[in-house]
Amino acid sequence: MKKPKIIFADEPTGSLDPDNAQIILKHLLNDFGSDATILVATHDPQVWKKCDYIIQVQEKNIKLIKNEGEKQ
Repeated sequence: MKKPKIIFADEPTGSLDPDNAQIILKHLLNDFGSDATILVATHDPQVWKKCDYIIQVQEKNIKLIKNEGEKQ
């Protein structure tokens, strides 16, 4: 598989059960995370915890948050 520089993931865990969602997240982070920028659109707080930064869009406001929480 090619090594992409940017991955756009729109709700990658949206319709998955928690176990399969974790498998997808681990795959994205472990197989691509060190070599690529991964942009994820999600409503899942479990996914947010794995991100370095969160861009929150709410009521026409955009806020950049550096995530100091849990990783991998």
